[in-house]
Amino acid sequence: DALLKSAWKLLWPSCVTTIEEQQDTFDIGPTQSCTPDKFYDILQLWWRQPLKLASLDQLPPNHLDVLQQYLSRDSEDVGALSKYIGFYQPKNGTCGLVAALHCIYLSCLWDECIQAYLQHASNDMDEMSKFKPQFDSQALLRTSIAQALLTCAKSASKPLQYDALQIERKKTSTSASANCSAKTTWQCVHCKAENAAENVFCSECFKEPEQQTTTTNVDAMDIDAAPPPPIATELHSIAECKHIFIVTDGQLPLQTKDNDLLFYNESLFGFNVHAIAYNNNNDSNNQHAIAYNNNDSNNQQESESDTLQRIEQFLATNLDFNANFIDDGCCVRILLSLILTHGAQRCEFELVTDEYEQIVRQFRDESLVLGPYGFCSQNLVNLMLFGDCRPIISAPPALSYPYGFLGHDVINPGATGFYQMGYGYEYPHYPVWVVLSGTHYTTLFATPTHVQQHNGQHVLDSYHAMIKWMTDDDKKQQQNNNNNNVSKSDGDTANAAAAQSSSNTADSQQQQQKQPLALPAPASVQAWKCPCGFSNAADHVICAGCFLDKSVATESTPQLPSAAAKWKCAFCAFENEATHVFCSGCFMEKPSTDVESNRATEHHKQQQQQQQVDIDAKQEEEKVHFEVDLLCFNGLPPSGPLLAPLSIHIITEEQDDADKQHRDRVIKASEVLSMIDNDESDPQKKLKYIKGHALVQRMESQQRKNVYYYEIAISLESHFEDIQNWKSPYFMKFKNDEEW
Repeated sequence: DALLKSAWKLLWPSCVTTIEEQQDTFDIGPTQSCTPDKFYDILQLWWRQPLKLASLDQLPPNHLDVLQQYLSRDSEDVGALSKYIGFYQPKNGTCGLVAALHCIYLSCLWDECIQAYLQHASNDMDEMSKFKPQFDSQALLRTSIAQALLTCAKSASKPLQYDALQIERKKTSTSASANCSAKTTWQCVHCKAENAAENVFCSECFKEPEQQTTTTNVDAMDIDAAPPPPIATELHSIAECKHIFIVTDGQLPLQTKDNDLLFYNESLFGFNVHAIAYNNNNDSNNQHAIAYNNNDSNNQQESESDTLQRIEQFLATNLDFNANFIDDGCCVRILLSLILTHGAQRCEFELVTDEYEQIVRQFRDESLVLGPYGFCSQNLVNLMLFGDCRPIISAPPALSYPYGFLGHDVINPGATGFYQMGYGYEYPHYPVWVVLSGTHYTTLFATPTHVQQHNGQHVLDSYHAMIKWMTDDDKKQQQNNNNNNVSKSDGDTANAAAAQSSSNTADSQQQQQKQPLALPAPASVQAWKCPCGFSNAADHVICAGCFLDKSVATESTPQLPSAAAKWKCAFCAFENEATHVFCSGCFMEKPSTDVESNRATEHHKQQQQQQQVDIDAKQEEEKVHFEVDLLCFNGLPPSGPLLAPLSIHIITEEQDDADKQHRDRVIKASEVLSMIDNDESDPQKKLKYIKGHALVQRMESQQRKNVYYYEIAISLESHFEDIQNWKSPYFMKFKNDEEW
């Protein structure tokens, strides 16, 4: 009961009339965020959200023709896409949970389809489109819930320590500074800016570090004050996960005056909690729920499979799965199960205190469901997808996690609640993502039997090729830099040879130093001056200023070489004075014979040819064309669920003249999408053109590749504007299936 009470308090925003309770260590408690009526509305919103997959009948009827164009064969029916449609959302607020669960559901579907196909056919992905998988959607939903529970357990497989006194100091630092008799400021450890004592975070960089440097303006007589006492610590420990909890049963109470003060009390609902033993030693070394592209994880995969089977078996045989995890109350039971499995105390720590230096308190959510409207927090999505409530997520390597997440690339994670360390969740093993667009969550995915239209490849092959090209860009850039520095490397080789020669000379000099040292020469012969005006040491045989030979430079009547006497370096083509024995451009030695000069010239030509080959290879390598056909599911557009085809394009091929002319041409009104507005009273304005107006959201990869996801605002315009094709805000028609 105590665990369930902690989980219940962490799940919901606080109510203004809840029974007063003592604040816990993390200051989680009543914060007066919503009224009792609003609190009950939030409970109803989440309680009435079922986990029932939407059907084709709920999609807009005029959208089915567009979906037909996504399919790889004309013989395929749109009904084949019904098994991939996500959960229907009656009202807004629960989009984060249903999108995250749909994402896990799709990754499990990918697993099952590929495993079933490989058991009945050869390992040929090109034939995957002919395979018609048969699976049980309810069994996949059980697997998805079990997968989410196991991920939460695995991320809590090790004990956690924290300093309770340090947390208390953070809470009271502002009030203590305000009560100080002297005028006190504190210095930011990040930007060194001075801040007033009452500032909670730095006014320059907006960061709130764990410990600031405080500066107090005192009299000069106080400079010998005693040093401050050592900072006390009080370490507390959060235990590792030892059980996977499953919450069942329970009913939503009626809204009465007697219940107004009890809705914040979980005992009013009558839940039951079941525990399944979890052996964290089996899975503690593997961060993620499923190991992909890891040849050394067979034992871990077997142990994870056993744990998953035990959870799935419990969900299938020990309870009414439909009543508990499909009908009313299913979302609340799943969230309570995830919190209890991960640990309520650990969730509190991750929400409020973890990464305190990076994300200041003002930008943190302190409950998984947010008031006053009951929206889903990003921390809840993180718990579903990645197994913890931390605002900062450490990303795995690319193609190593089954599903991914796409959101804003923002500096301040307070804008979205999500900040990723490294790159990886945008490059999952399967083309399946949760997409955060503004404040709404949707799913973006490819179907496991889809074959690309433009190249006839299976979608997974095209997707993996695209991701590997994107993530290997830095390595290719480094290789190109190495290829472009061939001449420099050869020069370094020559310099190394010269250094070796100098080293031999130095060894010889060291041997000579064992002999009695000669007296220093008179000052008149210790230095010599070159006609160029540079003074050289006595032992220099070449002028350090112009590389003129000493024997020529010290003649009584030195003659500077004429332009006709210059020699051209065979390595770098630099023209040198006739008396120079080293090239002034590359410091290579002057060839002594015509044979050596010809040899050097031939070597230089070979270098130039190799460089040209490398440049041509680089240009050819950069000419790529990737397309990945996807579907985007939105459970809550204004007119019902929406399943929309999308496509990721990465094209670096250079355009020819015909392409440029196509870009620059002026488009015609007959080429753009239009409709007849029957509600328009003016006959001349009944024809409306669909026009894009404003970019609402854009998500861009940080890997410098041209991959974007756009959300735009559109309108219907009766006036058509003549405009060039590349500037056009209109939506173009598809001429035929081939163009699609």
